[in-house]
Amino acid sequence: MEFITEWPITAEEPSPPPAPRVKRRATDTLGSAAAAGRTEDDATATWSSQWATADIVLARWLRRKGGVGNTPGNSCGTQSSNPHTRLYVAAQSSEGRQVLQQSLDSMLSRGGSDRQWHYAVATHYDRLGDTCAAIRHVDEAARDLDEGDVAWLHAKLHKQARYDEQARARQAVLDEQATSGAQVTSGAQATGCVRVDRVSGEHLSVRQFHDEYAARGRPVIITGVVAALTSSPWSLDSITKVAGDRVVKLRRRHSLSSEWAKLEDGDTMTVRDYVTAIRAGRANGNYLFDWSLPLFCPELAADLAVPKYFANDFLQRTAPGSMYRDSWPSLFIGAMGAGGGLHVDAFGSNFWMALFQGQKRWLFFPPEDTALLGPRLIDSLDPVFDANPDDPTGLARHARACECVLQAGELLFVPAGSAHIVSNLTDTVAVSGNFVDSSNFALVKEELARAATRDPHARALLAQLASPGFDCTMRWDQGHVSLRQKLAENLAP
Repeated sequence: MEFITEWPITAEEPSPPPAPRVKRRATDTLGSAAAAGRTEDDATATWSSQWATADIVLARWLRRKGGVGNTPGNSCGTQSSNPHTRLYVAAQSSEGRQVLQQSLDSMLSRGGSDRQWHYAVATHYDRLGDTCAAIRHVDEAARDLDEGDVAWLHAKLHKQARYDEQARARQAVLDEQATSGAQVTSGAQATGCVRVDRVSGEHLSVRQFHDEYAARGRPVIITGVVAALTSSPWSLDSITKVAGDRVVKLRRRHSLSSEWAKLEDGDTMTVRDYVTAIRAGRANGNYLFDWSLPLFCPELAADLAVPKYFANDFLQRTAPGSMYRDSWPSLFIGAMGAGGGLHVDAFGSNFWMALFQGQKRWLFFPPEDTALLGPRLIDSLDPVFDANPDDPTGLARHARACECVLQAGELLFVPAGSAHIVSNLTDTVAVSGNFVDSSNFALVKEELARAATRDPHARALLAQLASPGFDCTMRWDQGHVSLRQKLAENLAP
């Protein structure tokens, strides 16, 4: 959030944007030092305001234009108060690109060779979409650094380059097929498309689930399990009875967003008022999305059990207070039509969802086709996608898609790395969780290593998972795990 010190505070925007959920030290990044004029210990040098990063340049330009409300793209009627999105939209506009190019040309003409200059130049090339040029400069800036904004940008750009190379390789194959006259198939016609099995939990053991689905990266719907996860069926009424007075920050999809799943802050209200709005047809796109039950409503969490298939969660073997240990299960409540954008679950995690009420449409893509969907790493290490899965163009037409409708009473497993988009076909109530086991352990450590460049919580979690003594055994006789005991342990002095 290095550009916040340049962000104008207007009458329409009385306070700065909220801090990001994952905090970072005030002195561990060159970007933060640039904004505050502090000394950067990791670089053993003082950041010079002579070399402004791309986001600072954009923020200053927007301020001169009269405030954040004048961000290019807001005239489309989908205004966003999110500073990341406003800078992203500004950088995509012809005028914004001209501003960035002029700033970049000025830095290049003046020349430079120190770490700060290379970093600032890299941020400009990144915003302008020239990943190769950005990498050349960030590689110079990141020498001997394994933490901070420079190291984080280095990790992000190299991950983006890998997506780009995969996309170019697939395009080369398609071009060769077209030249040779071979038939070019779309994703819908391609062999190997993922099929979502529906299997009965009565006949599916934990070992079978792991070997047939988790270890092979295959989604699956499991029936006959959800009813056993709570003492009585959950519904809008039962949740309102327990959690109706809880105040929640809702989420809302924004088509231009640079945020994960294109979800940004929506309205704030009580659960009761939100349920009332859903029933009155006045939800206005608001979505109660991934609301942690252990953290925000332990009364509901105490009535819930984690399905046995996902109870070998390595996150639950970390120390109390560790990152993600108490984040899930979480609650989803949405009106018909609500949903997020195409996304991949964070930090290489697997995902599960138990649907108590309603119907949800799921559209999946296998991990090896992610690069065909136009992934872009903008403000995080999780991609935002250019592709419209319902009307794919270009390379996205060749991504192998599969679709299913999750029904009330069914349990869904989503493998790590599988891009997906979800929409509510009716009003819905669901709980979900992200988890780590042997099927995605290596991927999780790889993703946490990237995040650890800037996030001390990710660094601490990675240290535990990578410890030689960490318990990563799979227990095949595992049953459903009630959260009641865990909650009691968390409350113990």
